[in-house]
Amino acid sequence: MTPPNNIDLEKSLIGCLLQDKKLLPVIQAEGGAALFYNSKNFNIYNAIFEQAEVGEVDIITVGARVDVPKSYLLECTNNAPSPLLAESYAQSLKDLYIKREVLKVCHNTIYNIEQPDILNQIESGVREVSKQLVKVKHTDLANLAADMWEDYIEHEGERPDYMRTGLTDLDRMLSGIEEGEHVIIAARPGQGKTALAADIARNVAKQGKKVLFFTMEMSEKALTRRLVCAEAGINLRKYKNRTLSDSEKQKAAQVLGRFKNWDLQIIEGRVTVSDIKSKVLQDEPDMVIVDYLQLMNIDRRLGMTTNDLVGDNVTGLQGIAKTGPAVLTLSQLSRASEKEKRKPGLADLYESGKIEATGDKIIAPYREDKENTEGEIVIIKQKDGPVGSVDVVFLPESVTFVGVANEQEPPRVMAGGIQ
Repeated sequence: MTPPNNIDLEKSLIGCLLQDKKLLPVIQAEGGAALFYNSKNFNIYNAIFEQAEVGEVDIITVGARVDVPKSYLLECTNNAPSPLLAESYAQSLKDLYIKREVLKVCHNTIYNIEQPDILNQIESGVREVSKQLVKVKHTDLANLAADMWEDYIEHEGERPDYMRTGLTDLDRMLSGIEEGEHVIIAARPGQGKTALAADIARNVAKQGKKVLFFTMEMSEKALTRRLVCAEAGINLRKYKNRTLSDSEKQKAAQVLGRFKNWDLQIIEGRVTVSDIKSKVLQDEPDMVIVDYLQLMNIDRRLGMTTNDLVGDNVTGLQGIAKTGPAVLTLSQLSRASEKEKRKPGLADLYESGKIEATGDKIIAPYREDKENTEGEIVIIKQKDGPVGSVDVVFLPESVTFVGVANEQEPPRVMAGGIQ
């Protein structure tokens, strides 16, 4: 019996690594060289790993380290349509590796069936396989507390380096956005969730942070146009129709100069959690924005409802946040609040209770009348702070939110305090 394996999948994974060596940490986390059943592919992976420590990884440099034809390495590269698929390939190969390990335990059981301690051998073998499935990280509490206290003493009195939304009152309520947080921006269509996300993206990029904006509803061209008009304070419709005045054109030109100092990437098209995770591993951003949850590609499996599938995606996005960057996930709300003409609440989160559970902070832009420029940002949930709302003004011409004129008026905090 041939042990479970997939040579083509191994070649595809090698092709991904030849295109981008930054993917090596995630492949190592999944099992590294053990993922490769084929000895040739096993040796190529080790050559890639060694080469990555000293220089660039490509067909020439890796070919010099391993005795395989360069045509084979080229074939591997051609097998990999995108390095973004590397983690998906690695997970599939990890499943095959685990099956091979289980098969080894079964074979050893047959060969040693007469041994008096055969049950202990089986148990030990299964336990070793199980250990390879565990990815739980742990850190001693004393070390964590000591590190945090040392950081506090070193920076006491300094303003924390949180990412700011650009809306003063909202930042005051949220204490900004911290790396590792999962923030949900939820609203009904037309309330401005994409506009708010774009505003936050602009302001975070201005702070010298790296932002990845995954847009699935709007084209990259349309989103870029919005960012230009919001930053320049010019009319979006006039820009689209190419009827800007001379002063507006001057403002737009000035914005292009500012953009050169920003690190804000726009990724268009429907993606999966694995696609986003791979891009995050490549680029190491400070913030990831996903617009929006219900449009993400999902792998429908037998017996799973739409709620289950959306829940899987939002849980995956929360997992990405826990690895480092702040993640802003945009989500639709149900029609209930719109029909009842009231502010949105947790019960209105669309399709999955996991959206509520995975959000560290949940905020919702809200205008009682979509034609009205006066609105609020409702803070529906905040794990380490108050809930409430802040007043904002929506500027439809440039599709952006600004704070109210009187910034001294404190935000409205709902009863109940910290959630």
